[in-house]
Amino acid sequence: MAIAGVNNVSGTRLLSSEGVVSTKRGTSWQEAISGVLVLATQSGR
Repeated sequence: MAIAGVNNVSGTRLLSSEGVVSTKRGTSWQEAISGVLVLATQSGR
């Protein structure tokens, strides 16, 4: 599992080993997209 995010929970993304990206919606995680191979983040400017 890979995790990417920002400074709050609502910006967090989870990538499962099956290639599913999930996002936090309220109190649960919901599938946003599938078929993903890499989850990248950009740090700094």
